[in-house]
Amino acid sequence: MSNNPEKKASIKVNYIYNLVYDVLALIVPLITTPYISRVLEPESIGVYSYTYSIIMYFTAFVALGTKSYVIKRISRAESKKQASVDFWCVFALRAIAGFLALTVYYLYVFTKAESKTVSLIQSIYIVAVVFDISWFFQGMENFKTIIFRNLILKILSVIVIFTFVRDNGDFFIYVISLSGLTLAGNLTLWGYLPKYLTKIKFCDIKPFTGIKEIMILFIPTLALQIYSAIDRTMLGAITNEMAENAYYEQSNKIINAALTAITALSIVGLPRISALYAKKEYVKVSESMQGSYRFVFFLSLPMAAGLCAVSDVLVPWFLGNTYNSCIPILCVMSVLFVFIGLSNITGLQYLVATDRQTVYSISIVSGTVINILLNWFLINRFLSLGAAAASVISEAIVLIIQLSYIIYKKEFTFREVFGKAWRYLLGSIIMFCIISGIKQILPVGFTGLFASVVIGAIIYMVSLIIMKDDMIIKFITHQIIHRFIRKKKS
Repeated sequence: MSNNPEKKASIKVNYIYNLVYDVLALIVPLITTPYISRVLEPESIGVYSYTYSIIMYFTAFVALGTKSYVIKRISRAESKKQASVDFWCVFALRAIAGFLALTVYYLYVFTKAESKTVSLIQSIYIVAVVFDISWFFQGMENFKTIIFRNLILKILSVIVIFTFVRDNGDFFIYVISLSGLTLAGNLTLWGYLPKYLTKIKFCDIKPFTGIKEIMILFIPTLALQIYSAIDRTMLGAITNEMAENAYYEQSNKIINAALTAITALSIVGLPRISALYAKKEYVKVSESMQGSYRFVFFLSLPMAAGLCAVSDVLVPWFLGNTYNSCIPILCVMSVLFVFIGLSNITGLQYLVATDRQTVYSISIVSGTVINILLNWFLINRFLSLGAAAASVISEAIVLIIQLSYIIYKKEFTFREVFGKAWRYLLGSIIMFCIISGIKQILPVGFTGLFASVVIGAIIYMVSLIIMKDDMIIKFITHQIIHRFIRKKKS
């Protein structure tokens, strides 16, 4: 946008900003999870998990397919007026959807919900989604504003939970703090809007502008929400054991926290790939995508191997011995780092950015249907572990559909996607074997866990250097050695 009040940062800087943003969005659960898992009973955490899974279907309806749509629109806006029109059209549509969602949700709560009080508190999330305008700043490639907003609120969340949640009797305070602070955080972003928007006529606000494309994107958005929530919904409905929900919920928090380092790249890459594609700079699009695939393999493979190797040490220290059932769940779900990382790059960063939403939708809907079918079979037999296995298989199906399309269309070759992965896979296997052996002689608890992580990282990096991985060698040469030489000369 020609009159953008702030110069757009590089994709590397925006990746760091978005990574920090996503980490902060999950920092409260990470910091408080060990505490909460000890002061609240597993059944209470299970109730929260189950009711939250229900509210996710309604928040998906409020969001529709607007996030990816408007990020793309804002990134392509050529004037402040156009960005303003796009903003108010999307917000108006979300407000209408929010009113409808709240109406239907309250009917559900008062007629069907078992935990009515908790369910009513969870409705705050619907209002929070209506007023969530982070998509606008992502489209403007301004991630710094979102970061500073979250920093204060996440610190406040930690203070509230550690101060007021002392035992299982404070469960309602816990639920209110999570939903209430989410809403408060979204509202604070509105104060930054004046310098980005200009006044427009009321008649210019047309909520259903672009509704066809939005509805196409709504299908995968809804499918994604169902996909991420259906495991917990079906666990509660099939088993009637809220503790099983708790095991899955706590494992999922650990997985999601680690995933931020990988998925942040797809959100940053979407507006950049979209802009390059609009300018028909296809060579740059291809180069950017290949770099993204390589980066995902570089991070996801050792993360999966490392988490599986230390899960039996991590769970007792992080969650407590009452959550030992999470150990096999984490081992199974660790594969999601690879599948979700690759599908985010292929689906969000490429297919959506290049206007192939239909293909993206087909992959997500297919994965969701398979997930539901697998859940019904596997949860009955293996409870929360079955739900984890269903998620992994479904994510694999999503990825296979997306990659099959771009390879079939000869937009990328198999080698361009996977050609650089073998070094990272081999390095991860070596790291896994060594950590699995030495962790037996390391101290129990945090010290042993920290030592395993550090040793694992060193082994992985040394393995890549021995295999002459050019990305690592280039990083060491240009970022470390050259910087050291320049500093010494100065």
